[in-house]
Amino acid sequence: MGVAFEVRSPGLHSTIQDLGRYGHQRSGVPVSGAMDPFALQVGNLLVGNERGAAGLEMAMVGPTLLACEDILVCICGADLGPHIEGTVAPSWKSVLIPAGAELRFHGAARGAWAYLCVAGGIDVPLVLGSRSTCSSAAFGGLEGRALQAGDILRAGAASAGGADAGARAGRWLRLDAVPPLGSRVVARAVPGPQDDLFTKVK
Repeated sequence: MGVAFEVRSPGLHSTIQDLGRYGHQRSGVPVSGAMDPFALQVGNLLVGNERGAAGLEMAMVGPTLLACEDILVCICGADLGPHIEGTVAPSWKSVLIPAGAELRFHGAARGAWAYLCVAGGIDVPLVLGSRSTCSSAAFGGLEGRALQAGDILRAGAASAGGADAGARAGRWLRLDAVPPLGSRVVARAVPGPQDDLFTKVK
């Protein structure tokens, strides 16, 4: 296990998520997990992880992170304007970030949810079989909450740099397999107990 990143700025709402916490809904425990499981799984596979390893889910405005060691990462999902030391970082492609470099996200250009996957996965304790953050009940992930400035993100043993990580750098998803992110989004909803809080459409 190594220290992958120090959080300089947390972003809008950045949480640790995997594919979810199944088998406990009858006890009132939400599944949680990634909003875009495809993006999370692709990112994990491109850095050599199991597809369900925990990654960082970022909403709209991503965090600013300082690499504490050479770390292989992959950013997938929405285009949140990722930059490494001021240079545009690729999406849907694994890249080796050197120790001391800063990863910054400039804000959503297309889409809303992006994922940062690191080799070895983000290492937080398993809670009911999952590392996903459940913010509403304050458990899982990193102390059951979104990132805060000063947090340390640790990764599994496979996070170490060197020849092995370097050999995996540059893996990418074919462009024709990347889901399109249009400017128009259709959001479907089912009325629930708070539907009276919404204004009526005229």
